[in-house]
Amino acid sequence: MPCRDKVCPHGFRSVSMPREGTMFVCGGIVSDSDCPLDVVLKYDMVRNHWTVMNKMITARSFFASGVIDRMIYAAGGNAADLFELDSAEVLNPLDGK
Repeated sequence: MPCRDKVCPHGFRSVSMPREGTMFVCGGIVSDSDCPLDVVLKYDMVRNHWTVMNKMITARSFFASGVIDRMIYAAGGNAADLFELDSAEVLNPLDGK
């Protein structure tokens, strides 16, 4: 996963879409500042290529994620200052929205 030396996050989640040959890595937390991330990265397994997608609406770490009907869901988790989130969001991987 592409990341800078000090950024390599933990608390991120990933989902795969094997039929499309893609994997998505979402969120996480910057280890040296406990700051949640709103990043979404797409990995194309066929081309061995990473793409930065649109950001999540809410930066979050340690959340639940999954794929339902080809849509990617992120729910709950932690925001800044370990504030527990009671929200969810969805990403359409076809158009990035």
